[in-house]
Amino acid sequence: MPSHSPPPAETRQALIKAVSMAVVLTLLMYGVRESSLSAYLDPENLQPWEEMVGMAGPWAKPLFIAVGTAIIAVGVPRTVVSLAGGMLFGIAMGLVTAMVATMLSAMLTFYIGRWAGRRYVRRRFGERLGEVRTVMKAHGVVAMILIRQLPVTALASNLLCSVSGVRAMHYFVGSFIGLLPGAIIFVVFGAGVRRNFGLRATAASLLLVALTFGTLWLLNRTTWLQPLREALRKNKAK
Repeated sequence: MPSHSPPPAETRQALIKAVSMAVVLTLLMYGVRESSLSAYLDPENLQPWEEMVGMAGPWAKPLFIAVGTAIIAVGVPRTVVSLAGGMLFGIAMGLVTAMVATMLSAMLTFYIGRWAGRRYVRRRFGERLGEVRTVMKAHGVVAMILIRQLPVTALASNLLCSVSGVRAMHYFVGSFIGLLPGAIIFVVFGAGVRRNFGLRATAASLLLVALTFGTLWLLNRTTWLQPLREALRKNKAK
């Protein structure tokens, strides 16, 4: 049986990208931490944040979820929402709000694709769509967990899954499990602005590299997932 694993160069690139992202995010969060913005994120001085959202007050979190859902649905990386959630609300509530926004967006684009985007998705992914449907019907939740580890936009993967034949419950459960580790990492990055910057940035960086390495190891050994990886890779190149 031929090997479906990507070449070593691709694996190295993914690891280099993870390390580079960890460094860039650490520097970015440190910059915010040392700027005047940090006053708005101090747990003991949240009044300015409440003033920034006007009369929202207790509606700040629902407002954040609504905005996060909308921007992820149109293609903004979900990592942005996770970072912002950690910065504004801390680890626990930041994770809750980021995951709610992410899952609402995932379900929204899933049903939009299923109801109105079939022709577009079929045209976009072409002949490989049949192979993708076979994979999704056979592996359900597990396939969704692995798909969420692939380096593609949420919008592309959501639309592809919407016409893949996967059951909505499998899509939801698999997406939640698959998206949770990444959300935790980036929420911790964002929360480092509020307190314990060094500890949280270091922990998040190590988790990001470990998750990337573990994901590559698993994906490269899951041969039945390769048709789906190829479909998303070719779509990304268009």
